[in-house]
Parts: sequence; structure tokens; C-alpha cells
Amino acid sequence: MASFTYTVWSDCDKAFVLKSMAGVFSNIGYSLKNESTGKLHAWLKPGELSLFDVDKFSIEDGQHEQIGIQWWSGDNDIYVTFSSEPSVGGTTCYVTLVGLPRSEEAEIARLLILNIIPDKRRFPIDWPVFKLSAD
Repeated sequence: MASFTYTVWSDCDKAFVLKSMAGVFSNIGYSLKNESTGKLHAWLKPGELSLFDVDKFSIEDGQHEQIGIQWWSGDNDIYVTFSSEPSVGGTTCYVTLVGLPRSEEAEIARLLILNIIPDKRRFPIDWPVFKLSAD
């Protein structure tokens, strides 16, 4: 099944971006809590799933260079990798969408651009702030 990955840059730290992204996804019906496990699913190291209580989880900038977190809506999920961006500062997020309707993919892109990417005056020179990849 084909997937889209949005690469989104923000000038904020990972903790702030996670909070902002949680707001974006909750507005379209996605939750950090997996209905089967009742937990938040996170990857603090590649390939190592960790389960956390949603209310007790925090992402501290600098604690992990990269962290993956999954949002859920029924059988659909969105996987986001948060990475500190050493070259220009801030956080780069890789938002992976698999099997969603095009209208939902487009709405997610719109919300990420409006709520995560900073105002144009704060863009780094010659740095991509939003990219789309398809696999």
C-alpha cells in the first residue's frame, strides 16, 4: 500500500512540537492512546517499542536525538518521527500516512502547514520547511 511522508520543520523544540501536533491530530479524531493497549506507543530507539501512560509521557528535548510516536483513529494510524535539527535548530518531523483517503491526507497537510510550520519570517535561508514524499 502506498504511503505519503510529510517532512515538516518547526523552529520550536520537540516538546512544543509534540504538544502542537497532538492538538492538530486530536481535532481530526486521532488519539495518542491505542485502544487495544490503552497506552501511548513510542520508539525511543529504532525498532524498540515502548508503552507509556498518555498522561505521564513527556518528550524532553535533548533526551533522545530522535523519537517516534504513533497516533490512532480506529484502524488508521499516523506515525511521526521527531528529530532535533542540528544544522538550523528546531525540530524536523517525518509524518507518515498509510492508506488514508486523499481528502484526509490533504487536510493533514493543511493543518501541519497552518499549525506547525512557523511564520515565513522565521524560515531559515534555503531550508525546506515542508516536503512531500511518496512510497
